Amino acid sequence: MRAVSRETLTDLLRLASQRHDASGRRLGDIAASNGWDITHTTINHILAGRYRSRPGPRTLEAIANLANVSLERVYAAADVPLPARRLADELPREADLLTPRQRTAVIEVIRAMVDAHGAAGESDTADPAAAEEAMSRPQPLAPIEVRRAALNELRDRIKTNPGLTEEQRVMWAEQIAGLERQLEDEHPSDRDAL
Repeated sequence: MRAVSRETLTDLLRLASQRHDASGRRLGDIAASNGWDITHTTINHILAGRYRSRPGPRTLEAIANLANVSLERVYAAADVPLPARRLADELPREADLLTPRQRTAVIEVIRAMVDAHGAAGESDTADPAAAEEAMSRPQPLAPIEVRRAALNELRDRIKTNPGLTEEQRVMWAEQIAGLERQLEDEHPSDRDAL
């Protein structure tokens, strides 16, 4: 019994070559003229089977556009998980009305979750190099007093929010405890202030 072969990025770029009646260099020119982010060098490496990197989202989007296929099909060919919607796109409009202290609290909770997610080896980002670069950049932290006040405000809001399930309350309490430990580690002499 013969194994069914999976479609690859090489297959999709060959399809793009046929569609445009173009070689790697010409496909790169077509991509550039349409604002799609892929170089002819990358195209040629993929076509020759010499591409050893994990393609990023913009490269995969360019391949989808060149081949005129769905993004889902390209991600499957690259054996890369399709990214979820951007978190910012899922926030309610009212999130823009949060006070600076509330924004700081939300950002600190998200940073703690991202750090915990990455530390557990659970990162499923489509572009690990970009994620690594982003994580290596120093992140400016709010002054400790602001961070403490934001944590206290967040803790109070969680206690008084009737819309949260018990599971959500536990999850938020764990996140707050993690942020408190982080503050303690950064400022051991201020433990009693938390």
